[in-house]
Amino acid sequence: AADTSVAVAAMVNGACSGGIVGTAVYGDAEVAAYAASKSDGKVEHVSIDQALISDGCDLARGDGAVALVGVNAEDQIGSARRIAELSGARPIVAVNVEWEHAGDGGVTFRNSRGDEWETVTADEVFANSFSVVYSYLPLAIQGLMGATQEGAVFKCVRGGAPEGSPWRILVKDDKGAYQQVGAMQRRPEQEDLESALYNAAAAQSPVN
Repeated sequence: AADTSVAVAAMVNGACSGGIVGTAVYGDAEVAAYAASKSDGKVEHVSIDQALISDGCDLARGDGAVALVGVNAEDQIGSARRIAELSGARPIVAVNVEWEHAGDGGVTFRNSRGDEWETVTADEVFANSFSVVYSYLPLAIQGLMGATQEGAVFKCVRGGAPEGSPWRILVKDDKGAYQQVGAMQRRPEQEDLESALYNAAAAQSPVN
């Protein structure tokens, strides 16, 4: 099996074990087949096309949450939305999906559309409806004088509403340990990262 299939299957087994997820639906059919071949039977592993025709799973009658794994933004969002509809009241969890969203349950998306809301598609609403509960994104942040510093954007919800837990901006210090240099309620953008790094460097400058 390809390294990607092995890594994704291991990640899903680690993240979706414990009985919370009953069905894992993959955007990549090859990864789905590999995950199914290694399954202990506690979680259904199917491709997005299989899920749509109930091949290997029963979305309406299954137990636990439905995890959308590695679904891409180009041509699979509509199918993912249909799977959510077929799943009825089962929770929908997105794992490493490949579309951009603010991660706040759609608040930013709705506010950004304003008077254009009538032109928004059902797929766009669905794609922006998720709230992030865990995210770790390693970064190479370009700072002062063109220097690049290793950092990360991290969010982990341990309880309460997901929107109440901040996105933390972290940079590595000289000892290789992460230090928080900023926090935001929305997903940080490039300008936010640059500003946080600049302010952190300025605070440590002996000139101040």
